[in-house]
Amino acid sequence: MNADDLLNIIVSILVGLIAWWGGFRLFRGTGKKIRLLFSAIVAGVALFFPSAGRIMGFVGLLSIGVLEIWQINNKKTFSYSQLTFEGGGIRNGLLPVEVGSLFSLTPSNLFVLGLIELIQKGFVSWKYVGEGGLIVSLVGDFRKSREILNPKSRREYRQEIAYQKKRLLTPAEDVLREIFEQNDGKSLGEYSIHPWIDVLNRSVVTKLTGYDRVETQGYYKKFIAHRLKGIESGYFNPQDYLGWMILSRYLGDKNDQIALQLLNKTRPAWLQEGENFSDWFNLVNTVSW
Repeated sequence: MNADDLLNIIVSILVGLIAWWGGFRLFRGTGKKIRLLFSAIVAGVALFFPSAGRIMGFVGLLSIGVLEIWQINNKKTFSYSQLTFEGGGIRNGLLPVEVGSLFSLTPSNLFVLGLIELIQKGFVSWKYVGEGGLIVSLVGDFRKSREILNPKSRREYRQEIAYQKKRLLTPAEDVLREIFEQNDGKSLGEYSIHPWIDVLNRSVVTKLTGYDRVETQGYYKKFIAHRLKGIESGYFNPQDYLGWMILSRYLGDKNDQIALQLLNKTRPAWLQEGENFSDWFNLVNTVSW
């Protein structure tokens, strides 16, 4: 083998490697079989046509150089195209009772907020009993769930009814309703609500995962202040914000007097004619936990 033949073989191998590397960088490692086949064909052409092989080698090197420079200049763009996870910021969409848990209110205060939410949604009803007592019971089709022995099936049945009513029934609310059902006929304060408190607090912790607790607390204080001023100006229906008005009272913020005035003027549709919401609210506070 003379020197020219050896040089042609070396050039063809180099041309094949250049073709393989160029394809690898251009297609980012995909199409392995096609790249190998293309490299072998280019190397064969360079071997049998030495002049063409030298030209292909020169063009290939130049093309790879341009490609590498382009990749380096755009490296920053590709580096930031990564999967990111949401973190920090404000947790929106919490119910008044969930915000109450966020502010670590007492079980009694949380219960009042949770009870009003269930009454507003039409999931439970209440009635007075002797000596200022108050009994809470399930309403309508929800009462039929007591006939279902399997707890899971009972929860699914209640969720289906809530869905038909186009109302959200949270897991914590379902636990509270289960407590009411198991203690049907007993007045508030005669049974424990701690299972509900535990589920409520855990659910709030889960909802706050990845969010900033302090920022969320600040957001809801501003939200309450905005809604109270809107109610006072006639922009919002006070019956839609009973829980938020009561929460303002519990937090004792600068707007609690506005909330008190609004509560004194508000009579929910589920109260009888002549009944005062503030009196009902004070009664529940008195007889509950």
